[in-house]
Amino acid sequence: MKVTVENFQSIKRAEVDVAGFTVITGTNNSGKTALMRAVRGAFQNTPGTAFVRHGEDNCRVEIDLGDTTFSWEKGKKKPTYEIDGKVLHPGKEVPQEVAASGVRPIKAGGREIWPQMAPQFTGQVFLVDQPGSVLAEAVADVERVGKLNRALKAAESDKRSASSEVKVRRKDLGNYQDELQGFDGLDEVQAKVEALEAAASKASKIEQAVTGLAKLSNRLAEARTVVGELAGADALEVPDRDVIQEVVAVGRDCKDLEDLKLNLDEVRAEAQALAPLDEALEVAGVLDAVEEIDLAPLSELEELKAALVEARSKLTGIETALGGALKDLEDEEAVVGEILGGLSECPTCGAAVGEGHTHEGASA
Repeated sequence: MKVTVENFQSIKRAEVDVAGFTVITGTNNSGKTALMRAVRGAFQNTPGTAFVRHGEDNCRVEIDLGDTTFSWEKGKKKPTYEIDGKVLHPGKEVPQEVAASGVRPIKAGGREIWPQMAPQFTGQVFLVDQPGSVLAEAVADVERVGKLNRALKAAESDKRSASSEVKVRRKDLGNYQDELQGFDGLDEVQAKVEALEAAASKASKIEQAVTGLAKLSNRLAEARTVVGELAGADALEVPDRDVIQEVVAVGRDCKDLEDLKLNLDEVRAEAQALAPLDEALEVAGVLDAVEEIDLAPLSELEELKAALVEARSKLTGIETALGGALKDLEDEEAVVGEILGGLSECPTCGAAVGEGHTHEGASA
């Protein structure tokens, strides 16, 4: 069975599994007697409340017998039993359901003797410590003798079963010992295996470190290559921001001049294509004096003449603008020459600075 005790004397809470003959051991004042009193109290409905733990309202003992479970609660209120979910208040008596469990005292020699629980100091000596008259009265009851015989047979059966189990376990022990002898001398092998495993782990770490070093070596070689390519860069003087901005502005002016030159070439080509119109215009003047000739085509000639005049006007304007732009280009190149005079390399186009250096290529 299983016993659960709460708030009984020194016991706050305790759970004990009882399987057959059960011994409770421990130091003095550790609660052994309190546990036995609590179990007996559940079966005999002990009167009073002095055993309730100090500071608590009540104590409670639950007994699980496997086929039935009941609890006994005692405190300031009347005692309460709960048997398989049914609540009872039997007063000073013990409920029949609890008495029917078979855990109860027997009467012999005018006294009650509990065969299930040994006294604290005399031990498990049921009836042996009693006078002969008590022993005779106890065994005179046929029903009691029958129960004792059944108990003795059950104990003998348990003893034989335990002896058989011991034999099996001893045989198993011998087999295991024989099997263990087959592993004699393997302690050194195990030590070597552990050493090899440790060495393998160390080798793995070293391999990882070597891989990391190889990567670092490659990065170092790449860095050295870059450093070699940048050799002499320390001697270069970085122009001021204002100088760089002026050089960029010159580049933009050069681009504008190239656009003007391209437009000029296009206009010249157009003017050259219209050059034959001069002769046509002279012929048209002669035709004006001849009234018989159809003058309808003259209007088209006049339009072509106007287009020619307009083209020549554009050409003149472009040539004028080109001349001014070329003058500005010369001035800008002079400024660039002054700016780049102290540099060995042009910061805009990267070309070597020398005589005749211009930004025509750079702007392109």
